[in-house]
Amino acid sequence: MRQNLLIKSICAVFCILLFFSCSNSQSLEAANLTEETLKNAAAQKDSELLWTRELESVRLTRDYSKNVAAAKNFMLSPGAISVANTNADSVYPCLPDFGSLDNSSLSTELTAFLESLCNEISLWNLNAVKMEQDSEFSLVLFKYDVEENWLSVYGKPFPVSKPAVAENSSEVPDGGSASEEKKRLFSDWLYGMPFFDGDSVLVPVRFTSSFGTLDVSVYVCTGSAFAVRQIEIQKMQ
Repeated sequence: MRQNLLIKSICAVFCILLFFSCSNSQSLEAANLTEETLKNAAAQKDSELLWTRELESVRLTRDYSKNVAAAKNFMLSPGAISVANTNADSVYPCLPDFGSLDNSSLSTELTAFLESLCNEISLWNLNAVKMEQDSEFSLVLFKYDVEENWLSVYGKPFPVSKPAVAENSSEVPDGGSASEEKKRLFSDWLYGMPFFDGDSVLVPVRFTSSFGTLDVSVYVCTGSAFAVRQIEIQKMQ
């Protein structure tokens, strides 16, 4: 009887071990199945996504620690590189009531013509201003408007009663004499950004003096020879 009891006990223990073994095998198999399913689902989702390109991908592939304009053994900082960027566009000042002062598009020849023109106007020697044929009326109107509005705008009578340079005098050299400077109506001038249109160019010019400023638009013919096509007042203040 004791032997039978021992056999029954051994059988019971074997059944219990067999039950737990099968249960663990099924749980492990279910876990592996779930993991594979999630992995496949994640891979499928990833393949369906539309990714944007990398930000500054080209910049990340370049070596910015050196610059061709600097010595090879000189390591540049990011700040120094940004300042030394020779490919950047030039920056020009801008006057709020006048516009950009970028006159880099003016040729050397056109600049020389404008300098001569502005010098004659500043001396109020309008007889020496080279006008285009049949455009003299524009200069006459310009002269009349400046002289007539001078008192009301600047509060003083027009200071020039006759041409600053006599008709039989030679061309005025740069700088001029002391007596010439006393007769000078405007002390300085500057050019705004020009606008080109075919065979002509519009150049904004601001004349300055102790009285105030005079803004004019000068239309210059750039054909076979430079000549003023039109000159008109934009602002006196």
